[in-house]
Amino acid sequence: MPTFVVEQLKDALDEKGISLKGSKVTVLGLSYKPNVGDMRESPSIKIIKRLVEQGARVAAHDPYIADNIYAASQHAKSIKLIDPIMASIFDADAVIVATAHNEYDKLDMQSIEAFGVKVIIDGRNCLNKQQVIAAGMVYRGIGR
Repeated sequence: MPTFVVEQLKDALDEKGISLKGSKVTVLGLSYKPNVGDMRESPSIKIIKRLVEQGARVAAHDPYIADNIYAASQHAKSIKLIDPIMASIFDADAVIVATAHNEYDKLDMQSIEAFGVKVIIDGRNCLNKQQVIAAGMVYRGIGR
């Protein structure tokens, strides 16, 4: 599934004339399930790895994972956790929702688009598709 998510992202970025290589992608959610702080078996780690391998600049946010826990993990590489949510999204070309934390379904799509986001990949089908599209962004829901 992580490979499929990255392929969906590449296709959606292509629609906007943006290459994945060199683009900024924010991954929302690092834990393996909503509203917990456990990264074991999290698909976001594989997604981030694939994004970095393809030349994307990656930022991440997770309200349940402390920066020091993530930095100590074997997956940290050059990814930095950024808080608050909107700071992690600022100037991103795309956002991938990898974990359906309660905080993410409350995001204001107009503000996200105003920050420069062109594509939203909803890996957990937790966002309102119509709001994303109405804000002018390309929406891809995994499993929709």
